[in-house]
Amino acid sequence: MEQEGEKMCLIGISMKKNTKFPFILAANRDEFYARPTESLHRWEGYPAVYAGKDLKKGGTWLGVSETGCLGALTNVRERQEREARHSRGELIVNFLRRKDTDACTFVKQVSKDGGLYDGFNLLVGTPDTLCYGSNRVNGIKVLESGIYGLSNAALDTSWPKVEAVKDAMDRVSACEDQEELLNMLFSELAAAEPFPSELLPDTGFVEKLERMLSPVFISSEDYGTRCSTIIIMNRNRELTIVERRYHNKKTSDTKFTLAVP
Repeated sequence: MEQEGEKMCLIGISMKKNTKFPFILAANRDEFYARPTESLHRWEGYPAVYAGKDLKKGGTWLGVSETGCLGALTNVRERQEREARHSRGELIVNFLRRKDTDACTFVKQVSKDGGLYDGFNLLVGTPDTLCYGSNRVNGIKVLESGIYGLSNAALDTSWPKVEAVKDAMDRVSACEDQEELLNMLFSELAAAEPFPSELLPDTGFVEKLERMLSPVFISSEDYGTRCSTIIIMNRNRELTIVERRYHNKKTSDTKFTLAVP
């Protein structure tokens, strides 16, 4: 099992599919329960960043800035990870703090320097245009309109949980009430039923582990879904980010709303 933190493990994105909410992102962070983490908060400095923080390495898995930029990453599932020189979580912080926020230039550069990091999938940009890249996949992809899903393989790899979150993003395309939208997505992100064995991907792990990792919401003795995060931008360009954390079957939420350029 992967040992490094600062990662989301499932992300669904809807861009320009809901007329009232042209950008929607819903994601789960899966991590070892013992890894120290600070919940979603405003990081000091300019531009201010709104994100959770991995307290072991200092990076983050998902965040937005007051200038309207956002970034998210997942790890690439590999049987063994070496001790990389840099933490993947610094990629999001570095992008959100940049004065030059050309997302594709940033993705090209960090993909070129990919040997400094363990395997990552990276999404950076704005609610209008995101750029996807990876140090395990050649090339980049620009996301401007459509529904996308990302887990621990390349963008839109057809794992059952990826298809499930994409289906969820499609179902909320007609929702025009923000609270209803949030409730629908948090419910989808809490789906904890493992998928049947015949649908599981083959990533080199034994079937028992593949099955444990298969649900949208993962739960095991020492590893699982630590938090869910939803980001919504409405037509007035108000960006809302909500993080829901899970503690022994109890939940707690943190929410920020920003006006973005």
